[in-house]
Amino acid sequence: MLYNNQFYAPSLVPATWNLHAALAAMGLDGRIKVSSAHASSVLAASYPPSAGAFDAASLPVLRPMLRFLADTGAPFMVNTYPFISHVNDPANVQLAYALFGAGARRRAGVHEPVRRHGGRAGGRAGEGGVRRRAGRGDRDWVVHCRASGRDAAAFNAEIVGKAARGVGTPRRPSVPVEVFLFDMYDDDGKPGAEFERHFGILRADGNGSKAYDINSA
Repeated sequence: MLYNNQFYAPSLVPATWNLHAALAAMGLDGRIKVSSAHASSVLAASYPPSAGAFDAASLPVLRPMLRFLADTGAPFMVNTYPFISHVNDPANVQLAYALFGAGARRRAGVHEPVRRHGGRAGGRAGEGGVRRRAGRGDRDWVVHCRASGRDAAAFNAEIVGKAARGVGTPRRPSVPVEVFLFDMYDDDGKPGAEFERHFGILRADGNGSKAYDINSA
């Protein structure tokens, strides 16, 4: 969700409450939660993650959204792109950071593992009871990012492993972070940088062939 969209942003929280009310009327609110995936632009600072803070312009909508999430037990969802931080500033943002810490075992110079994402910004907005979800992994950045399929597999294997073990953030280590990987398939028609077409776990070749094997990382 982009909070600078003046047409949609004011309707976000009322819409989530309406959806929640409809689910509650059917007795499904305990099983189905309502949330919204947020663009990383809601963060004014994201690196290092321990310094994360929400953008002030988003707070008029974000604060009531966080209250809704805390009241209903729904997770806060944000799409994060740690590898873009590395691509934009490789001298200061180490590749191991973009690999969710996986590279720390085979590369030197880790500044701060990506697992810290989501650990503090919610609390700084005054809503400490919100679960976090990290959205979006990535895959084959060879052309643009100087990384490899092996690195992409290592990232996804690491983040899936942490999710399976119920690993939380340093601030709330006992609260698991739920993770969704983006995307199932490559999108060879997507505009933008080359890496935008290579988020898939499966290739866009019509056969559904694997882009890489996560288990081999």
